[in-house]
Amino acid sequence: KSVVGPQLIVGYGLGHEIGQPLAAQVRFRRQGGPLPFHKKLIGPVEAFRQAGIHDIRVVLGHKADLLIPVLERLRVRAIINPHFSLGMYSSICAGVETMEDEVKAFFVLPADYPMVDRKTIITLISEYESGKHEVYYPTWKGKRGHPPLISSRLRNVILDSRPQGGMEELLESRAGDVLDVCVDDPGIIADLDDREDYRLAAGKDFAD
Repeated sequence: KSVVGPQLIVGYGLGHEIGQPLAAQVRFRRQGGPLPFHKKLIGPVEAFRQAGIHDIRVVLGHKADLLIPVLERLRVRAIINPHFSLGMYSSICAGVETMEDEVKAFFVLPADYPMVDRKTIITLISEYESGKHEVYYPTWKGKRGHPPLISSRLRNVILDSRPQGGMEELLESRAGDVLDVCVDDPGIIADLDDREDYRLAAGKDFAD
């Protein structure tokens, strides 16, 4: 049993660098501005590739045409979610719908987690290959984080569901078939929206 792509990085719909709501624009200006789109992606893309995963797909929504060239430079596949206004769960579904029949499992990583370590990816894959669970959650100091590794046995469940609480609610409903995997990686819970978040977490800042 082996993990076959895709690995989905989701969440680029409304409310990111392009078309940012006014309140968020003010907050970002105060905190140093939003992280540039391509720099949010560099870390996760490198982590997946260093873990041996090369089929990486990013779900886009709002003004996707302006962001596709960024993905082309990073050599990852763009998936367009025409229903992005419905929220992140619709983007997850857009990505899951592109899966080929041979896909065994996949990761889902929200856009604002750019610091996940490659060792976390490797550890989750190892647990999946030796286990039989539907979901493998990385945990750090008892807290679940991202990205969960999800068996493709849940593909139709995901596509046929519209949980009010999104993907988290759906996965929690499978509690009897979820394995928590301890990792030494605070990046799995580091939800970094802007430069100040990143500077505090990493001790450095992005240049434009």
